[in-house]
Amino acid sequence: MTGARLRHLFNIPLIGGILIIMIISGCVKHTEGYQSVKLSSEIPTNDSSAKNPVIIIHGLFGAELFSADNENIWGKFSYQRILDKKILLQLAFSPLRVGSIMMHAEIAPGNVPVYRLKNYSLLLNALKKFGYSEKNLFIFAYDWRQSVPENAIEFHKFILEKSKYFPAGQKFDIIAHSMGGLISRYYLQYGPQQLPAGGLPALSNEGSDHVEKLFVFGTPNCGYADTVLELCNGLAFVQGSAKYRPALLGTFKSYFCMLPHPGANAFIYSDDGSSVDIYDIETWKKLNWGLASAKSDTLFFRTHNDALKCLAKNLSLGRQFANAMHKPMPRKKNLKLYLFAGNAFDTVSQCSVNRKTGKITAAKYAPGDGKILFKSAFGHALIPWDGIYLFGASHMGLFISNEALRNLDFLLQKEPDDE
Repeated sequence: MTGARLRHLFNIPLIGGILIIMIISGCVKHTEGYQSVKLSSEIPTNDSSAKNPVIIIHGLFGAELFSADNENIWGKFSYQRILDKKILLQLAFSPLRVGSIMMHAEIAPGNVPVYRLKNYSLLLNALKKFGYSEKNLFIFAYDWRQSVPENAIEFHKFILEKSKYFPAGQKFDIIAHSMGGLISRYYLQYGPQQLPAGGLPALSNEGSDHVEKLFVFGTPNCGYADTVLELCNGLAFVQGSAKYRPALLGTFKSYFCMLPHPGANAFIYSDDGSSVDIYDIETWKKLNWGLASAKSDTLFFRTHNDALKCLAKNLSLGRQFANAMHKPMPRKKNLKLYLFAGNAFDTVSQCSVNRKTGKITAAKYAPGDGKILFKSAFGHALIPWDGIYLFGASHMGLFISNEALRNLDFLLQKEPDDE
């Protein structure tokens, strides 16, 4: 019976295209009604047998790293280890074996209580409730110090290896966090290509042949300002902890793949408001920033010139990568792209730079997850999103949000043709 016929019979309103019928009966169990404030904390439990296999790709700093003699170089964060020169040198230059994804992290700032931070354990636990197991749930752990294109090549090897366990033509769904989203996007657009010398890679969409759905959580599709701040001032995970040295971070190619896009105007000079070219090594020299500082850390480089060469190479890589990722992403049939982002925290959107001293001051804020601006996650309409989901969550807190996880579960179950 149609809504119009029912409306005629019962003389009830049709509101917003939705038929509302009120049934009054003593047999109907009373509920808390429209004003209920009690939220369910349960994550739905489902059967994943009919779903695509899932691959999780973590973000920056998200995997353990080990030396050739199996010493943990990244994954334990005591005050002493953060300052340990032997460990720092290996982090900067040594080939390291990738271990497990960082389910959680324990950070000991010193003679104070240890901070226990939840990382990816919440996501893994939720996916198990959704019905996934080791048979159809995989984790791509990678060397997050390396560039996005280098890790996209490694991801291609990983996905080909996992494809052997499934029928020919089987596609995967990817859940990618932060830098992992950049690896995924690059892979979908360019496949397993390194950046060519002096140019941009050719669009191939090769990666799309292996992927049906991509879910990105808090990905800096147009970079983020904290990269520059940390390259200049160092990185402390929690207040009061020791800092990882700026010069160490300057050796990580990954950082330069997440600098704010050249057109973002994220850094301006305080005297006239003109844009600071953060990709130009001459800018870093004049402002005495990071590896270009006259007081550059001597632990990692024999000479100041060696530090400048490293910086110049990484800045060039960063500009080239930013230009490659600023090409519009072609829409491919049966490939679905979903953005999960935080938009409830003040996040640095623009920094003011003193032209004489090089001092950087956060000048403007905009909605984001405290690390990544929503505007950056959105990607300036470069990406043909099939769905955008916003949450009042921090950068790592996106996996704490039951709302985010429920939406993820719903979308994982849907067939592309149903959307």
